[in-house]
Amino acid sequence: MSREAGDIESEWTMFRASIVEAADRCCGRKVVGACRGGNARTRWWTPVVRDAVKLKKESYRALLACGTPETADTVDDVVLLASSARDLQLSLDRFAAACEAAGMKISTSKSEAMVLNRKKVECLLRVKEEILPQVEEFKYLRVLFTSEGRMEQEIDRQIGAASAVMRPLHRSVVVKRAPNLPVDLNSYPHLWS
Repeated sequence: MSREAGDIESEWTMFRASIVEAADRCCGRKVVGACRGGNARTRWWTPVVRDAVKLKKESYRALLACGTPETADTVDDVVLLASSARDLQLSLDRFAAACEAAGMKISTSKSEAMVLNRKKVECLLRVKEEILPQVEEFKYLRVLFTSEGRMEQEIDRQIGAASAVMRPLHRSVVVKRAPNLPVDLNSYPHLWS
């Protein structure tokens, strides 16, 4: 289902033509962007319209680079949830089939399975013939997820990180009253509000 670059270009031309048509209906002008002689932009060329056009252009550039709409979004993190191992395997099979139909492949070397349950439960998930490794915990966007769903370890980690930042500030501002090192007080606006 891949598209040719020519198709994308013709779609972009049609999109631009629809902008010109909307401008003509709205303002009676068929000019997109700046007028001749560097005059101010037309009334309808607002920041919202500019941002929408910019986003559309970026989408088309990504589409040209990747070749298909499915790969343009560069999916690299997916979470599948189900209430049973059987339902999860069916969901994974459907996802793998959709990826394959779009010309993508699930990287089993980068994929993991985790069961959220208070008791340890084994869940063997397969992609084709490969079994995904089951993990007890993993970090995503600097947040620790555990199979038991506990947050104590993550809360302790965040408290430790905050303490590491606040300790030098406390020593320099509260204890000594005169910091040895230059402290950027703009970094701590909550102290002054």
